[in-house]
Amino acid sequence: MLIVEIYRVRVDPANVDRLLEIHEAAVAEYQEQLPELLGIDLVRLDHDHWLDVIRWSGPVDDERMAAASACTPLAAEVHALMGDELDHYRGELVHSSGHTWATAR
Repeated sequence: MLIVEIYRVRVDPANVDRLLEIHEAAVAEYQEQLPELLGIDLVRLDHDHWLDVIRWSGPVDDERMAAASACTPLAAEVHALMGDELDHYRGELVHSSGHTWATAR
């Protein structure tokens, strides 16, 4: 079961270069702790609003996520750079039109 999480966040434009610089390494660091993590995409909506789109191979409980965050310094920095969380959604992907998300199952 593929789970998709979407966070809408505010990112200070002054933090964008650093965010993009460390994002890939932060995702790899987090995947070492949580192998269910398939990937994370960043989507810029406008100059300071972004989507953080996370794909999981299955459900991961909040306690494991918190424990993983505690030992992943780059992931913690990414969260700090993202600033305000404006929205958060989590759900099961039930259909895809052939995007790579569908093949990740």
